[in-house]
Amino acid sequence: MNTLVTNELFMDFIECPYRGYLRLTGAPGRQTDFGELSERLRESYHSRAREHLLRVYRDKGKQVCTGVGLSMVFADKYDLAIDVTASDGNISIRFDALLAAPGSTNTGQPDYIPIVFANNEKISKEDHLRLALCASVLIRWNACRPSFGSILHGSDFKMTKVKLAKALPKADSALEQIRALDEQTSEPPVLRLNRHCPTC
Repeated sequence: MNTLVTNELFMDFIECPYRGYLRLTGAPGRQTDFGELSERLRESYHSRAREHLLRVYRDKGKQVCTGVGLSMVFADKYDLAIDVTASDGNISIRFDALLAAPGSTNTGQPDYIPIVFANNEKISKEDHLRLALCASVLIRWNACRPSFGSILHGSDFKMTKVKLAKALPKADSALEQIRALDEQTSEPPVLRLNRHCPTC
């Protein structure tokens, strides 16, 4: 196999390696009612968070864009970019948003801060890893090396700054494990059912 690593595959794997394996191998599966509801809530929050950020930064007179590739963001030096895609032969990752570091657009190549949207009031460890995945892609593309990112979360769209020193190695490790799983022909990860997990 030579499967692209996507946001969905990454999230499945860090939440449950066996579920990640099923997505990786294309095994059929039925979405649970809980899963469908969670997906609808995430999509609804993403739309509202997107409009919130666009309104805030347009009111400030900033240069913003949506739905573009990562290379275009850096070429045109946008202050804020939402729904950005970075793709190559091994990975296809969507950034919820990228924000130019203050003052950096005036001094040559800007540094960008990754932002992820989370519809929870409290930030989870999975949110930290999603943010670290975005930072890892920026580093791998030699675009910039962010030491922190931000998570936009909750009904009030609170922006929380998050240091990446601890989460970044975990995200890199998960990426390597996914690639190893993609290449091996041995047994899949052990399925561990948990009573508290509503997905299965």
